[in-house]
Amino acid sequence: LTASGGGTYLWSTGETTAAITVSPAGTTTYTVTVTSAEACSATASATVNVVPVPLVNAVANQTYCVGASVPSVVFTSSTPGAVFNWSRTNEAIGLPTTNGTGNVPAFTATNAGITPLTATFTVVASVTSDGITCTGTPIQFTITINPTPQVNAVVSQTHCAGAVVPSIVFAGNVPGATYSWTRTNEAIGAIATAGSGSVPSFTATNAGVAPLTSTFTVTASYTNNGVTCTGTPITFTITVNPVPTVNAVASQTYCAGASVPAINFTSNVPGVVFNWTRTNVPIGGIPTMGVGGVPTFIATNPGTTPISSVFTVTASYTNNGVTCTGAPMTFTITVNPTPVVTPVPNQTYCAGANVPPIFFNSNVPGAVLTWTRTGDDIGLGPVSGTGNIPPFTGINNTTGPLVATITVVATFTSNGV
Repeated sequence: LTASGGGTYLWSTGETTAAITVSPAGTTTYTVTVTSAEACSATASATVNVVPVPLVNAVANQTYCVGASVPSVVFTSSTPGAVFNWSRTNEAIGLPTTNGTGNVPAFTATNAGITPLTATFTVVASVTSDGITCTGTPIQFTITINPTPQVNAVVSQTHCAGAVVPSIVFAGNVPGATYSWTRTNEAIGAIATAGSGSVPSFTATNAGVAPLTSTFTVTASYTNNGVTCTGTPITFTITVNPVPTVNAVASQTYCAGASVPAINFTSNVPGVVFNWTRTNVPIGGIPTMGVGGVPTFIATNPGTTPISSVFTVTASYTNNGVTCTGAPMTFTITVNPTPVVTPVPNQTYCAGANVPPIFFNSNVPGAVLTWTRTGDDIGLGPVSGTGNIPPFTGINNTTGPLVATITVVATFTSNGV
């Protein structure tokens, strides 16, 4: 401050020079008294207006998920009347502008990538007084938008009861994401109904007669700066088909020439398909394998001992393109041979002659031979018997020949038939 026009000077600061230098902390009025050599004096004053340097109050860094509503960032300062100007780096966080005056407007967070997007904001406050603008030191803060993690699709699976279901390892678009899963509570195996990370391997179970399906829901989460963002869940299913069994069929025995009825198989599981094979024994005009039931046929046995064909039957159930086959069931069809009596020639004896025993034989070992006689009384006491005819003495008290007819039947029994 400079005064003039006098001989001596006295400032309100106590200084006595014509010019003084002042550095007030705030707006201050200074006075000076000027005295001439003639002892005349005059007093004047000057006000120094001090414009404060404004500071922006600190703003905390912020992190949001994609789609979140980011509220307006309101700036404050200890200096009344401060004007705020801000700018930011040009990341596509959803805010359409990269600079502005006043507060940062609200916007909806975006992030089209797979890593966090961080925009750095720089804010300065300024105050203008008497045409002088004073600008403070800038502050900075960040707004980070986390990516939205997604789980890659998992194909639904179908397994047979008893199969080992492999572990299901999840993957997604965002590195570092974590996965959590839940499932509906069907008894598909020794596996929890919720978990984190992969679904562990387990052995499939199905105690019923229809497919069991458990629906899995998987969610990916990504955490950054203490903020966790969760993606849209995906779902897939694990289906466990039942393993069918063939209901038991009793083994059967028939005589050669008998009509063997069709054999229709049944199972504990509806909708199964039956496949059967048999050992290649000539029991009749029937193939050695087939699908469905065994057709009716005429039993044959060209030999002299029983013959048996072993049938093996399996039931298969198909669902979702996966076929599950149960344990095979076996039974036999036995065809007994037809016993034939070895022919015996007709015989003639004189009355009083000793008729020797008559021995019967059959083509089938073990056959039982029974006989009956009809016609005249020739001296053979019994009219029927089993085995051979015993010796006897022929009698004839008539004047003409006596004739007795012997009928022999061979019978063979096996498996109660």
